[in-house]
Amino acid sequence: MEPFFRQTLDFDSHMKLSVLEDEEMKQRLDRIVGEFSRKALGYRISVKAQLIDMLVWLSRRYEKRIIAPSPLRSQPAAIKAVCELIEQHYAQDISLEQISRMCTMSQSSLPKTK
Repeated sequence: MEPFFRQTLDFDSHMKLSVLEDEEMKQRLDRIVGEFSRKALGYRISVKAQLIDMLVWLSRRYEKRIIAPSPLRSQPAAIKAVCELIEQHYAQDISLEQISRMCTMSQSSLPKTK
């Protein structure tokens, strides 16, 4: 609560995740919900631990944006991010829309494959 009592805020209260980060966040939340739903032995401590891990993960993403904000990706960085997305989610359907948002490119400007 302390930051809300300050006259000036030193932090941005909203953070937009990249497509890759969004997918990571969904997976983390799915694991927490799954653990809570199953209610296996030790589920409460597991949920707490995963929530703490998620908060640390979000804090680190936030810190990276403060140190080096990058509204536009360079082409090599975008390609690397797409490769990471495909590597992590190769068994799932990945839409062209997800890839284009990640690259900050329109779908029509992405290279075509045969």
